Amino acid sequence: MTRVNNDFHPHGSDLSVREIKDLFKYHFDGVNLQYLTGTKIKDIEIIGSRVWGQPKPFSDLDILVRYEGRANPQDLKDLFAMSNNRLDIGGLETDITFTKDPIEKWLNDSVNNLK
Repeated sequence: MTRVNNDFHPHGSDLSVREIKDLFKYHFDGVNLQYLTGTKIKDIEIIGSRVWGQPKPFSDLDILVRYEGRANPQDLKDLFAMSNNRLDIGGLETDITFTKDPIEKWLNDSVNNLK
């Protein structure tokens, strides 16, 4: 699985992948500071139908975040799903997945699980 070019604009977004990643990092830093999660972003990838295929009108923007720290991935996902921490990008809701695995491993494992 190849990674998305940072200059690519996901379907339905006026922002490039690079701009989305920068916006997410800014948002993450604010939430991280507020809740003192002690996590550090190692890598970000935009995934899902908005970059790989034909999104439906209601499709969200999927963000995969590799991080390090003591926080549990599901706890971080829940924290960012709270209404006051939700991130909408250009009118698109986001679905954020956190992993401690390298992005490429997560992507390959996900593709293999679909087979």
